[in-house]
Amino acid sequence: DDVDRLEVWQAIKREFPKEGHGSRIIVTTSMHSVAAECSWGSHVYTMQCLDKDESEKVFWESVGQENKTPALERASEGIITKCGGLPLALISVANYLRRRGRTENQVAGGLTTEHCKSVACTLGDKILKGQDAEFLKINRALLQCYNNLPDYAHQSCLLYASVFPRGRPIRSKVLLRRWMSEELAAHGTVSDEEGVRSCLQAFIERCIVEPVEIKNARVARCRVHSIMLEFIIHKARVARCRVYLAWNISS
Repeated sequence: DDVDRLEVWQAIKREFPKEGHGSRIIVTTSMHSVAAECSWGSHVYTMQCLDKDESEKVFWESVGQENKTPALERASEGIITKCGGLPLALISVANYLRRRGRTENQVAGGLTTEHCKSVACTLGDKILKGQDAEFLKINRALLQCYNNLPDYAHQSCLLYASVFPRGRPIRSKVLLRRWMSEELAAHGTVSDEEGVRSCLQAFIERCIVEPVEIKNARVARCRVHSIMLEFIIHKARVARCRVYLAWNISS
């Protein structure tokens, strides 16, 4: 489960006999290159995020149907949107709210819309800190994803992506030029477009960034996955990441 390096798969593969009996090994990974190496032919199944209806179903099954009211449904929309269809994120938040509801039930009548709105506003902070037991798993998963990036330059580029508006595809050319202007993706003496493009490709390879539009075999528009965006927004604040933005104001 969660094989993140080719060497790990190669070590596992060596332990199995090559007798051609047709045995199967199921491997999960967030790395496209690992998936390609593990597959026989084109036998790679790409997991899809849940759609809105599926996300709501998972969320309310975990929170508890007894807590579901029209007001709470409306208040939870922001949470479900930020979770981006990721089951682990949905279940983590839902379990946290369920515990809060049980605690508050003894004091002030149970789960409220204010609880949902508060979590929606502070979701990234709660995930980053991982202080609540319900957020430990997703905290470890996202931290591992961030810490396993090739180097500090990649981490800086990812944090920079947090300045773009939520819910809108990012023009790859704009992102690459920003990285170049800030020299965030410089590798030794290399800071040209191909250098920063390889940085973007590394994020796509790790499923941190997803392509939205492809033109001429290149990613024209992309976006950071919703839950990772929440994480890096707060990570950038904690790290005091300084980003200098040039605003073009037309008269």
